[in-house]
Order: sequence, then C-alpha cells, then structure tokens
Amino acid sequence: MKIPLTRAVRAKDSALLEINPWARIGSDLADANATKDGTAGAKQLAQARHTAAMARHASGVELWNRWATAMLTLKPKLERQAAMLAMWHDLATIDFAGGTFSKDCDFGGFLFPGPVIFSHAHFAVDAWFSAARFNDAVDFSSAVFDRDGFFEQAEFFGAARFDRTRWSRDAQFRKSKFHRQASFRDARFDRHAWFIGSRFAGELSFAACQFAGDAGLDQCDYGGPSDFSLARFRDHAGFDAAHFSAPVRFDDARFERQAWFQNARFDAPASFDRAQFAGELNFTDVVSSENSEVLDKIVTLNKRRAKRGE
Repeated sequence: MKIPLTRAVRAKDSALLEINPWARIGSDLADANATKDGTAGAKQLAQARHTAAMARHASGVELWNRWATAMLTLKPKLERQAAMLAMWHDLATIDFAGGTFSKDCDFGGFLFPGPVIFSHAHFAVDAWFSAARFNDAVDFSSAVFDRDGFFEQAEFFGAARFDRTRWSRDAQFRKSKFHRQASFRDARFDRHAWFIGSRFAGELSFAACQFAGDAGLDQCDYGGPSDFSLARFRDHAGFDAAHFSAPVRFDDARFERQAWFQNARFDAPASFDRAQFAGELNFTDVVSSENSEVLDKIVTLNKRRAKRGE
C-alpha cells in the first residue's frame, strides 16, 4: 500500500519515523511494501519491529513508556487518514508470539499503545505484568507459564484472550480491570488463581477451565455476561461478595471441595444446571435483587445436600 506523500502525510510520516527510527526500510516507510506482493517487506518490517521492541524492553520501563506515550499522542492526529492509521497500528503492535522468556520477563508498569501478542509464548521465569496498561487487544492464548504470572492491577482496555493458557504455578490477577471482553476458556491452573477484587466490564468466559488450587474470584465485579460452564474446581472456589450485574452460567461446573458464595449479589439470572457440588457449600446472605430465581436454586441445592447428610 503506497501512501500519497502530500505535505501533511509527509509530516506525519516523519513524526512516526522519528518515534520509530527502526522502521526506515528503504528510502521511506512505504518501502516496507515495495516488493510485488508486499510479503518480503512486511516480514522485514515485522522483524525490525520485534528487534526494536526487545531493545526497548532491555532499556527499561522509562524509555518504553516514553515511546508508548509519544505513539498515543500522535494517534488522534491520524484518525481521518486510514492509511496512516494502519501504519501507526503496524508500528505500535508488540508481537512476541511463540517467543521464549528464559532470563528476564519484567513488563511491570509498561504502557502498551497498540495490540499485544504473546500467543504460544513460553515463560520459563516469573512473568511480571503488574500494573501494565494494555490500550488495545491483547492475546496470550496458548501461552505457557512455568512459574508465577503477575498481572495484579493490570488494566486491559481492549479484548483480552488467555484461552488455553497453562499455568504451572500461581496466576496473580488481583484488582485487575478488564474493560472489554475477557476470555480464559480452557485454561489450566495447576496451582492457585487469584482474581480477588478484579473488575470484568464486558463478556467473560472461564468455560471449561480447570482450577487445581484455590480459585480466588471473590469480591469481583462481573459487569457483563459470565460463563463458568464446564469449569472444574478441584480446591476452594471463592465467590465471596462477588457482584453479578449480568447473567452468569455455572452449567455443568464441578465443585469438588468448598464452594463459597456468601454475600454474593446476583442482579440477573444465574444458571446452575447440572452443577455438581462434592464439598462444603456456603450460600449465606446471598442477595438477588431482580428476582428470586437464584435464591430458589440455592435453597434447592442446600436441601439436596442436607438429604444426603453432607
């Protein structure tokens, strides 16, 4: 895609290149697509982008955030020029798909202006993303965490995908904020998963997840439809003081030890169809302001357990 080099475009092109000098491939930025089909240029640009991101990361959070802030400041000026905005998008993307982090993985407090891709990445060391700010979509699907993953107080402004992730140690998401869709479908947590105090504003899926350790989902605000169907909780499942503003599904979920929902609030229908409870059950002081459907289901579950003498 060759961009007409008007004076305005040249100025913005120069601004992008000033922030991203690594993107100078050929005589101008458009040379990234100078081959007949653009494939070779695109690969060259992707490699240069990856190398630049690695260098910025090695230089620390201050330099990284200076670059990210400059990119975010420039973005509104490009909104009426689709080609320039697409170029900005390409340069703002952070792509570590399939990468291995074996020595250092500290992105704590980092600002990510564009899409972030860590799909199929392998984290052999502690992965630090605490207080990171993701301004666009983020993809960690099928990533493998050999050690702890820290996302406490991280903020996700775009869709967040953690589908099929594998966590050998703790997943730390306390007080994180998800402003749009969040998906952890088919994730496996071999130890503890801590989401206490987090906020999920959009659609959420923990469908088919497996929690081997504690599932700390207490005091969370579930603003969009939530799906825990087919989830397996092998240890304590905590939903204490959780607030469900939209429908939630626990269909076919298995609670093998404690299931604690005390002081939870359901403002929309909740479904526990075919859910199995094998351990201690606590639904005391649950509130359902919209209707009595949730409370009726809870009473039925408690009576069923009482008859079995559990």
